[in-house]
Amino acid sequence: MVIPRLVLLGVLCVVEGAVQTGFYTIVAPRVLRPNSEYHVAITTQKTSQPTTVTVGVGGNQHGGGTFQASQTVTVSPYTTHIVKLEIGDLGPGTYNLTARGINGLEFINTTTLHYVHKSHSVFIQTDKAVYKPGHKVQFRALILNAHLKPSVTGALDVYITDGKGNRVKQWSRALTTKGVFSGEFQLSQSPVLGDWNITVVVMDQYFYKTFQVAEYVLPKFEVTIDAPAHATFKDSHLVATVYAKYTYGKAVKGEATVTVYPTYYSGLLQPIFQNPVRKVVPIDGKANVEFDITKDLQLGEEYERSVQIDVTVEEALTGRRQNTTFEVMLHKYKYKMELIKTSEYFKPGLKYTAFVKLTYHDGTPVQDMNNPVTVRYGYTFDHNAYTEEKHKLSKDGMVTLNFYPPLENQTVLWMEAEYLDLKEWFSTVSASVSPSNTFLQAVVKTEHPTVNQDVELEVNSTEPMKYFTYQVIGRGDVIMANTIKLADKKTHNFRFLATYVMAPVAHVMVYYVKEDGEVVANALDIELEGALQNFVNITTNSEETQPGTDVELTVEAKPNSYVGILGVDQSVLLLKSGSDITKDAVLEELRLYDSNLQTPYHYGFNFRGNALNYWWPGSATAREVFDSSGAVILTNGLVHEHFPWVYYRSVHVMEEAAVPNMPPAIEETAAFGSVAGATGSTEPAIRVRRNFPETWLWHMLEAGFDGKATIRKFAPDTITSWVISGFSVDPLFGLGLSEAPRKLRVFRPFFVSLDLPYSVIRDEIVAIPIVVFNYMNKDVEADVTLENEQLDNFEFAEVSNDVNEQPKLELYRRKRVSVRANSGSSVSFMITPKKLGHITIKVTASSPLAGDSVVKKLLVKPEGETQYYNKAIFVDLRNKQPFQTTVTLDVPKNIVAGSDMVEVSAVGDILGPSIPNLANLIRMPSGCGEQNMLNFVPNIVIVEYLKNTNQLTAAVEGTALGYMERGYQQELTYRHSDGSFSAFGSKDDSGSTWLTAFVVKSFQQAMPYVNIEDSIIQEALRWLSMNQAANGSFSEVGKVIHQDMQGGAAKGLALTAYTMIAFLENQSSAQLYRNTINKALDYIVRNLEGLDDIYALAVSNYALHLAQHAAKDKVFNLFESKAQSSGDLKWWRKPIGVDDQKNPWYGLPNSVDVEMTAYGLLTYLQRGLVQDALPVMKWLITQRNEQGGFASTQDTVIGLQALAKLAERVSSMSVDISVSFLYPGGSPTYFKINRANSMIVQKHELPGKVRKIDISASGSGFAVVQVSYRYNLNVTGAWPLFTLDPQVDKNSDRNHLQLSICSGFIGAQGVNESNMAVMEVTLPSGFTVDSDALPSLRMSQNVKRVETKNGDTVIMLYFDKMTRQEYCPTVSAFRTHKVAKQKPVPVTIYDYYDSSRRARVFYEPRVATLCDICEGEDCSTSCSSKPYSHSHENNPSTATRVLLSSMCVVLSVVFLQGWVS
Repeated sequence: MVIPRLVLLGVLCVVEGAVQTGFYTIVAPRVLRPNSEYHVAITTQKTSQPTTVTVGVGGNQHGGGTFQASQTVTVSPYTTHIVKLEIGDLGPGTYNLTARGINGLEFINTTTLHYVHKSHSVFIQTDKAVYKPGHKVQFRALILNAHLKPSVTGALDVYITDGKGNRVKQWSRALTTKGVFSGEFQLSQSPVLGDWNITVVVMDQYFYKTFQVAEYVLPKFEVTIDAPAHATFKDSHLVATVYAKYTYGKAVKGEATVTVYPTYYSGLLQPIFQNPVRKVVPIDGKANVEFDITKDLQLGEEYERSVQIDVTVEEALTGRRQNTTFEVMLHKYKYKMELIKTSEYFKPGLKYTAFVKLTYHDGTPVQDMNNPVTVRYGYTFDHNAYTEEKHKLSKDGMVTLNFYPPLENQTVLWMEAEYLDLKEWFSTVSASVSPSNTFLQAVVKTEHPTVNQDVELEVNSTEPMKYFTYQVIGRGDVIMANTIKLADKKTHNFRFLATYVMAPVAHVMVYYVKEDGEVVANALDIELEGALQNFVNITTNSEETQPGTDVELTVEAKPNSYVGILGVDQSVLLLKSGSDITKDAVLEELRLYDSNLQTPYHYGFNFRGNALNYWWPGSATAREVFDSSGAVILTNGLVHEHFPWVYYRSVHVMEEAAVPNMPPAIEETAAFGSVAGATGSTEPAIRVRRNFPETWLWHMLEAGFDGKATIRKFAPDTITSWVISGFSVDPLFGLGLSEAPRKLRVFRPFFVSLDLPYSVIRDEIVAIPIVVFNYMNKDVEADVTLENEQLDNFEFAEVSNDVNEQPKLELYRRKRVSVRANSGSSVSFMITPKKLGHITIKVTASSPLAGDSVVKKLLVKPEGETQYYNKAIFVDLRNKQPFQTTVTLDVPKNIVAGSDMVEVSAVGDILGPSIPNLANLIRMPSGCGEQNMLNFVPNIVIVEYLKNTNQLTAAVEGTALGYMERGYQQELTYRHSDGSFSAFGSKDDSGSTWLTAFVVKSFQQAMPYVNIEDSIIQEALRWLSMNQAANGSFSEVGKVIHQDMQGGAAKGLALTAYTMIAFLENQSSAQLYRNTINKALDYIVRNLEGLDDIYALAVSNYALHLAQHAAKDKVFNLFESKAQSSGDLKWWRKPIGVDDQKNPWYGLPNSVDVEMTAYGLLTYLQRGLVQDALPVMKWLITQRNEQGGFASTQDTVIGLQALAKLAERVSSMSVDISVSFLYPGGSPTYFKINRANSMIVQKHELPGKVRKIDISASGSGFAVVQVSYRYNLNVTGAWPLFTLDPQVDKNSDRNHLQLSICSGFIGAQGVNESNMAVMEVTLPSGFTVDSDALPSLRMSQNVKRVETKNGDTVIMLYFDKMTRQEYCPTVSAFRTHKVAKQKPVPVTIYDYYDSSRRARVFYEPRVATLCDICEGEDCSTSCSSKPYSHSHENNPSTATRVLLSSMCVVLSVVFLQGWVS
């Protein structure tokens, strides 16, 4: 060891024949930390005069530079002084502690210190431990110093990494408020699942908090098992009690399935698997079950093993399940015996105390006043020479053993104990070593050492003492030191005041120096209670309240504390805990400041029970006294060092061996391993539940001068218990935590819950299911009323009306139900919706004791499929000439009656329609890696445009940045390990050249606005460069989903040009990849001759202009020659065949045409041709949808980019326009547009029958006017380019739908495959997709992704491409709501990048009648005579169980969505 040699060298240097007498001892922390105080205790003994001592810390930093801090103090004989050194912002380096003495004692001594870069503690709190996609993550970071007080650190860095380690959000140079940093982060709808991390960097120190992102459903009820954690083979039965209760405390009724099986076997060779034993029992909040250990479990051997109990409880009312697991250990003996040492070493000549602890396996002490514990011990190998003692057990199951080892010739203490038939050999206790055989021992006399109270110690010595010195080290620093003079006493008691900075463990060192210079020392560690100086008390004005009521919370802490409050649904904690800051975590963090060797109890090498409150580490030598306390000592005395033999006698070496010194590597692992346990286990993905607030309270507030504050909040509507906790921080009193969370039960004893389908179709008949819950102590008769306030909304349906009668006009219907105490009853009403849109459903339940009312909206849709159209016109009044035009709406005659809708709008900005619709610019889904960029790029374009035209507001910027952040994190889910991206991520075999280039372009554009890791861009560019062909081209190495861009036509010029643009726009890397760019440019120029592909020409034209290549003019002229024009419009169009010209879908905006024209507009702007670009811009505007986007992804991204660039050039500060819309037989509609409202889209709905609109405008400036209209068609789509055949399988019934859809690409003119295709399957009203069947659907042939929308009533299937070979995926759904007379619903398929390729076919399920959905009095006698009628299903048959199961699903949704008023 280095330190002893340095000490001895110092001694030799000082005493070399010198005549001076006396000794010095300098004790200091072994660890040096930056930005902290470093205290040194200096003592002199046996000197004749005071000594002037200079102590200093200095050294060289690894990063360059030196550090030096020193203080000088005069120390009188037999006194101790503490010197404080201020340690600044150090970095890693080599540092020494040096002491120099003059006058009384002359010396110089030095030792090396251990630098640890930890001077702060950070505690990170999240509102939950697990989040669903789309949720908001809220977190707080407490930045504290070693004294748990807010640290003045300046700025800190905070960032969040996803489940793949990608950095998705960052706060640079963030500032704290009273030591607290608060942040939030919105998850995207499809983020990387798994463990995410919040990282806080303070002064180059890193702190982490893990949270989980997963698909899950909150448990509505909790299942627990009450069983003995330990049992013996002699017990005949294993008895368990299963409890099931809702989060609001009430009992769950249903069925419990209990499964029991051994999980492992010990030692001997045994079979690995044994069939589990399963029992099913009814449960009403509680159920008992027992298993015979011998007969059921077939366990006859007497070797310790574990038995696992798995319980699944199925709720009778809803069919929902919740499970839990419990482990029982089977033992040979029903009790265990262990030795608890007070020290690993005994001091010869001084009393040594140990304890034998006899407990049952659950830790309960054995209480036996009759049978003694026999203890045998000795100081020799000879077992026959052992001393035998018999002891009675105390009421705590303990036996106190006091040993008085002789002073001479004792090296080891052996012990064994016996109780009844249990016999244990214990690990040995070794003797301490001293050259003079002199020993010192300190013992704690205080029973429960507590902060702010005196702690009494007793010091014993084998020889009389003239004095002794003690130091107290807490959290790695010297806190207290003193020298106490004595009159040749062997025993002395003294006290010291325990302070907060000593907690949680105070290390006390006691020593003196003998006449010959030997340092005699001892140390002990004291666990102190009350480590936190601050506190938080949270009270509520009641322990139980009703939903929506006003709740008052009173918070109490130290005066002026900064308090954080967290309130979460108890269901969240049942799912996963670990988000909050706990006392255990704080104490564990404080222990990291200790540099001492920990008590063996922390590691469990010697003990299987609980540790003592106090631990005397003891010491083999004086050197170990200081080492084990985390201290260094400089002295001219002799600090003895010796390495004794370690004695043990046991087969199990690791368990029984005495381990006095844990190796440093093990120590570090143990110290940090316990802190890193924030990740938890990975939870399986389960069904998602919606519309429940999971976090209620997330507040920071100030406790006033009296330390009190009040919050008033409305209780959420969820019927549950809310768990409320808090923390407080203060510069004077530091950190405080609430002792125990406060629970607030939100409950209503009588309430109504109704569950509506996502939507129904007009004129279908839907049964509105209502559940009345009664948790009062009495049965009640309740009148349930469904009101029909607006008669045109719906009609009440009757079975009799199904035959011939006209429906009656009814304002309400009422039914009476009996609801038993602590139970629920269901009832339903049948209605026929008549009005399109959202209709009001109001239900009231009343009884003599209580009442409740709830109002919900039901969406009623027209039959068929909605067709959307938009006619947009650019109105240019900069020359102040009036503008007039007429718009005719092309609406076929066979539309669904009443489904037509017409709307006019106007806005004074080219990008005006896009800005309010950033979340839904197109009507297509965006579920692949390329389409997801629609959530990303347009936001960049909009923000840049608004910033450049001085129109950017904080609201728009905040919204856009939020979409960018979510788009970024979602795009990372499509990233491959090699840095590339593909449409479906890991489901694809390789990355895609096109998509990787697109992502690089987009990420580069976004870097000024959101935190994009540069390494992600660089890895993608490197991957692209590596995949460049030798001739300079870029070919598609992944799946081709966009033929025009990725296909091999035109020698791949389009993809080569597109990829090269990604390199050109990344200016920071353009030089690095100059060779890559030049090769691509040469390839493009070489292959331009005779190029016919207009799309490739458009992209190449723009790329050459970006690169300022000499060939750009030639290419531009060639591109110009391909342009189309009509009036004041100009565009480029992909040639179509003669047959395709008959296709009516070609009249719709075409994605490829928009892309080409947008590239043309960008090229015009590169050349400065602003006026020439106006006709191109006008055509692009005519192609936009009413939401401001185009048809697909690429056209929307490039189109908006081009329009924004032009809009910046032609933006006018003066806008004053009046627009009027006039239709035959109606009054004109006027819009006034000026500078103040130019960004606001003004809208007005016209009668649906309007087919012709005259538009006129006057004034100055320009505007965009739009006529948007839509209607429904319920016929097969015209000109299908896909085969489409949906067939309802024969095994489908009213409760379950199995739908097989066969589809293939028809193609034309030699085109045999489509681009990426999307199939949308609409389910019949009342049906919801079977989520359990989705995994198998995702695995089916060629299906790359499956999504659902509209409340799981529409399934979207993505295909890389469709070919002439048909694919036939099967969709499964089950009935969640009773609907009769269902209308046919559509299945559509379309090419994502070519809107002219599509098909639409309708199908209908097995249509239900009123007799199938009616209940009780609603069913007439005519229903009883029909096969499979409701009356027939009343018989106890399979059909009954199916229907009841379906009803359970209905009620399940009631519970899931918690629609409680």
